[in-house]
Amino acid sequence: MSSITENLKDPSWWFSAFFIAIIASVIAGFAKDRIGLLAATLSSSMKLRQEKRLIAKQAQIEQLVGNETLLILKSIQAGVASIFSLLVFIMFLLSPMWADVMINWCGTASFDPSCNLDPQSFAILASFIFGLLSVYSTYKMSSVLKISSEAIRAYRQKQSPTKENS
Repeated sequence: MSSITENLKDPSWWFSAFFIAIIASVIAGFAKDRIGLLAATLSSSMKLRQEKRLIAKQAQIEQLVGNETLLILKSIQAGVASIFSLLVFIMFLLSPMWADVMINWCGTASFDPSCNLDPQSFAILASFIFGLLSVYSTYKMSSVLKISSEAIRAYRQKQSPTKENS
């Protein structure tokens, strides 16, 4: 039990745990529909829920295809979400180094009230916060990106000339 509590005090443990969670959230974001279809085969209530979700998604895609301005805005939203997710992930990657930065900062500016905090605790807290935020933002980003890309694909198919004369 003492080794578990020692591991929880180590920022590298938190970093590793959230890194795996971020990768899992990206996979889950893109595989959400397939997982839902698999679950729908097992349960009738899940099947009904999946059908409602699919109908709502198709309605949103049709609305985006029908309105070019909304399609552009959704694409911009997907781009901004991707950039935000990347920035939060970078902050998460840098969070274990904050203990060293804080030690150096407190050596030069000991008057700062944040110097009363334990540097390792601060790094663990930063890893925890940015890890959770990164998991959430990558999951949401993958959903927005998937809808946006499907709408763009449907829009291009609608706009492409048919090859009836060929």
